[in-house]
Amino acid sequence: RLQLWLFLKGIGLPLEDSLKFFSSAFAKGGVTQDQFEKQYAYNIRHSYGKEGKRANYSPWSCLKVINMDKPKAKEHHGCPFENFNDAHLTQFLRGYKINPIELNKILHRKKELAHDKKVQSSQVACKMLFDTMHKGVSKDNDVGMHPNAFFNESQKFLTERHSTAGVADETMAETS
Repeated sequence: RLQLWLFLKGIGLPLEDSLKFFSSAFAKGGVTQDQFEKQYAYNIRHSYGKEGKRANYSPWSCLKVINMDKPKAKEHHGCPFENFNDAHLTQFLRGYKINPIELNKILHRKKELAHDKKVQSSQVACKMLFDTMHKGVSKDNDVGMHPNAFFNESQKFLTERHSTAGVADETMAETS
């Protein structure tokens, strides 16, 4: 949970929205509001630096996530490129609806680099996924180094694409 709390904090989700989101999510799993307040809310506030020693915790980098303990049964954390087996990773990547040829390139490159101790194959595969999904984006970014970079660069890409589409729509309307 801490990995997700810090990620959401890092992308700018305000504390109150984080508490509402997790309260709602835990309620779907049968956790009452009272249980949520006693068992989880303090930890969320702590991760935002509002409780305990009031430290400003940063979202975790890819290396930290990759090097943490692997998820046990019923746990869901870490890096999918690092923790999923081939079948699960393939299914996960298909969810992004990328071209099957590109998907196979990503999987092949990850396997190819898996035995190279100098290279983090998970980070390379993540960067390849990003590049496949964001055609034309500058390769000069921290994607593959930090999960928040993937999100932030995606937001920039979508904002630019949306504003470019808006300009094209306005131009079409003016010429009609």
